[in-house]
Amino acid sequence: MRMTRLLATGLALALLVPALAQAQEGRRFTDSWFWGVKATNMTYWTTNIRHGQAQGLGGEWLLTKTRAALLLSGEWYSFGDVYDLDDTEMSTLRGEPVAMRSMSRLSATLLAFPKNLGGLRPYAGIGFAYNRIDASIPSGSRISKGEVDDAAMIISPTLMAGLQAQYRRFSVFGQGTFQASQANEFLLNGN
Repeated sequence: MRMTRLLATGLALALLVPALAQAQEGRRFTDSWFWGVKATNMTYWTTNIRHGQAQGLGGEWLLTKTRAALLLSGEWYSFGDVYDLDDTEMSTLRGEPVAMRSMSRLSATLLAFPKNLGGLRPYAGIGFAYNRIDASIPSGSRISKGEVDDAAMIISPTLMAGLQAQYRRFSVFGQGTFQASQANEFLLNGN
């Protein structure tokens, strides 16, 4: 009985998928939603590294209204094995190396689309991002894993600007995001 209900529910949901996809087909930008994937590059600073580069992958969901939208986004960046924090302002971490391997980022941004320029839509927005760095310390370190974990995550305000071009069945976009963080609260400094 339980298996029959589960199969019936799954079948009903499978029948809804084409209807949901058809509801989005051929729609204009206003009152629509868009899924997207992206390749990313992040420029970062630490106490010893200036203009470091980390490549990443991400996904986005854009929910639009007439001149505004909500952008929900997630990214993953790879640092490799970056060792840093030799002269940090964080007194508990001073002089101790920390290995940063990767960073996960989840963000929500409110966007404004002020004017449509032919097939191009410039936009700007403000939001926040949750950042979490996968960091570790070498054996024999004087600092604890808890101290590193505290410095490896932060919620920061963000500013975004970009340009979108919409075609029949897909859109192409380019955007830049600025994220602020205080140097003594996060493994990546305030730059």
